Parts: sequence; C-alpha cells; structure tokens
Amino acid sequence: VVHHDESLKPSIARGPDGEWLMRPTPLLKDLTHAEMQAYDIGRLRPGARYSARYPDQAPSDGARIPLLSDVYGLVKERAKAGFRLYVELKTALLDLTQSADPR
Repeated sequence: VVHHDESLKPSIARGPDGEWLMRPTPLLKDLTHAEMQAYDIGRLRPGARYSARYPDQAPSDGARIPLLSDVYGLVKERAKAGFRLYVELKTALLDLTQSADPR
C-alpha cells in the first residue's frame, strides 16, 4: 500500500462509522488491505493542527489507501513523458514493531 505513516492519522482518517479516529490508531502492518479500505482518508479533520497547516487541501470524501499498483496505473495513464516516480520504503527504525519487516 502507499501511505506516509506507520499508522492511520486521527487528523485525516475516519472509521467505517464515519467518525474521526482517536489515538491509538491501528498500525498499517496489522491491517489487511481489505480492512484498510474501510477507512476514509479523503478529508482533513476540521480544527486539527494538521488542517491548519494545509488550508488549501481539497476534500475528497471516500478516498482510500491505494495499492502501489493503483498508483503506477494512474501515473501511466496521466503522467507526461519523462515523468519519474520515486518510491521510498519506510521502516520505523526506532521501534521495529511499528512497521512491516522490510525484507
């Protein structure tokens, strides 16, 4: 999957019930892709510091955590010739229990 953090952010993720998540939030490594699809990540939580940092963020209700293959497909479909996509695999080096084994 393509996601910036090890876990879902309360300032960006709503659960299957539509309610904003509270900490502690699930670690991505502990969820299946199907379970991840239950979370809506398409809007910043009103009043959160994160939303104040990105006031021009356009809401996209119903957005889900994509697979890398979905991102590749979108890039292939829409990117101009010469576009390069750089992928970074992230690991929680200070606490390896927080992220998937990179091997």
